[in-house]
Amino acid sequence: VQLGVEVRTGCEATRILTEHDRVTGVETSDGTISTGAVVLATGVRAPALLAGLGLDYGLTPNRSAVAIFRWPLDYRGPQPVVIDAINDAWMRPESEVTTLIGAESGSATTSLDDYDETISPAGVNNARATLANRFPAFANALMRGGWAGMYMMSPDHHPIIDQIPSVGGLYCMIGDSGSSFKTGPA
Repeated sequence: VQLGVEVRTGCEATRILTEHDRVTGVETSDGTISTGAVVLATGVRAPALLAGLGLDYGLTPNRSAVAIFRWPLDYRGPQPVVIDAINDAWMRPESEVTTLIGAESGSATTSLDDYDETISPAGVNNARATLANRFPAFANALMRGGWAGMYMMSPDHHPIIDQIPSVGGLYCMIGDSGSSFKTGPA
């Protein structure tokens, strides 16, 4: 506990408890935690916790895949961090000789707990082509790895960072897909 905040990992929040429109605690897989303030920053789990309070912000789960490509031998870095809205992708250096690109996404069609965590061959080809659109030297780059994960997106693709007016003591950081971390420095 530091500055009045306790962080628990491996402990699932299952319900936000309220009384008279005010947070009183959180029900978890390890029992109930009494508190007067909750910061909801639960990614894909946010809609279920909000639904228990009768709140719906139109958040949509999405599956996104990333691939890592080795720099071609003739490529002279450095590789900049790029958010490519035209090609619906983002890329950044993963090491001194590799670039990570996120370029395959779509609405979740499976359970949040049971989805394909790999990038498809078509996804690898799409990522390579998208990377080459920005950096032509990568047209034949070798793929060094990849994976997929789930994120939650708001209807306007911008994060919701606020105190929830109808529930005193409830604060949120939801619906941002991590883009807040990518765009914040800019």
